[in-house]
Amino acid sequence: MLYGFVLLGFAQLIAFYNFLSGSVRCGAGWMGCSQLEWLVKNLGQSCVQAKQKIIWEFMDFGKILEFIEVGLRKWGVWLDFSFQINERLHMRKRRTREHIVADLGYNHFEKHVLLAGHVLTKITSDYGYDGLVNTFDSNGEIEHNFFLMQVKSTENIRFSPKHNGFEINLSKRDLSHWLFNPIVVVVVLFDLKEEIAYYLHIQDYIYKNKLDYDSINKFIQVYLPAQNVLTFYAVNYFRSAKNP
Repeated sequence: MLYGFVLLGFAQLIAFYNFLSGSVRCGAGWMGCSQLEWLVKNLGQSCVQAKQKIIWEFMDFGKILEFIEVGLRKWGVWLDFSFQINERLHMRKRRTREHIVADLGYNHFEKHVLLAGHVLTKITSDYGYDGLVNTFDSNGEIEHNFFLMQVKSTENIRFSPKHNGFEINLSKRDLSHWLFNPIVVVVVLFDLKEEIAYYLHIQDYIYKNKLDYDSINKFIQVYLPAQNVLTFYAVNYFRSAKNP
């Protein structure tokens, strides 16, 4: 009986796999594709719909797993195939370490904006800016204009003794956008290990260092001065820069 369950389960599983490895008849017609490719293509539907389509075309895959599970559990070596397959069907978006570090950098900047009494609005579309800062006067009234910011976060900040600053790579496309923007743009570099950030008024930096835009290839290294530590005083400096 024990061997019968296992052999029957594996026999049906092999037949099932061979069937899916060949041509799978879907609603739109016949298409030759492997099991994995077929499932991925059908993830545009719900996973339940994909499973129902498989069952409709051949047999109940869950029954096959039940046959195998009954036998393998008695042997004590059941590997929970159903869980593994279900996990692959429900591939979810993952929150990576890079996402976490980036959000911590943004949060650090926002903290100092709030301490200065202003408001940071997140820009979700990445066109060279991460946020927009509206400022308020001593009476709490909103002021004209705003300034823009881009924050870059890292766990491995690079310091250049020669330039007495922290190295950062900026793209030529972003520089082109910032250089001809009349609105103040601030670039912030956040050091996660030390929980400290450094800033650069980018247009001011370009003009003072007389950067030759045409000579830049795709990226350029710039250096954020070590003394440019981000605080709420720095945020008020940006406020003054946008309201000359």
